[in-house]
Amino acid sequence: MVLGRELAFKLGAQVGAPVTIVTPRASSRRRAAAAPAALHRGRIFEIGMYEFDSGLVLLHLDDAATLYQMKGR
Repeated sequence: MVLGRELAFKLGAQVGAPVTIVTPRASSRRRAAAAPAALHRGRIFEIGMYEFDSGLVLLHLDDAATLYQMKGR
């Protein structure tokens, strides 16, 4: 997982420490339910645009598929 610089600062995230991500998922009653997962942060990026640096998380496609309970590649 790679976090934007400002987001990592706001979260107090350290390299290699787990960060919990909560994603929406539909339950059998079609209500949103939280699906938390702890991933380890590997890198920090800085684009220079606050909107991206403060709110963007990059994941490997297989990790994202697992979080959203979808089939991988």
